[in-house]
Amino acid sequence: MDITKSKYPKTIEEAVDFLISSLSEEQRQELMNIPEEKLGTLHFTLGLYIRNTFGIPVRNPELFAACCPELFQHPDDASFVIIKAAWKKLQSK
Repeated sequence: MDITKSKYPKTIEEAVDFLISSLSEEQRQELMNIPEEKLGTLHFTLGLYIRNTFGIPVRNPELFAACCPELFQHPDDASFVIIKAAWKKLQSK
């Protein structure tokens, strides 16, 4: 799902809501069933999708800063913050 720059999520919550809504029910179940310690294995799949779709870091510095408020963070760190937040939200359903 492509989004325009003007519609990029600016907060972690917006990014999580967009991400979850873009996943199929099967994909939501898969994410929900991954053990927390295995979330890092999604780096090259879901993480890449998040970085590309949400424009992290260059096209969407607001979301990058929300995910990584400290200096010298990496885009991979930002996508992991979103993955973990989405995973936690799915756990609470």
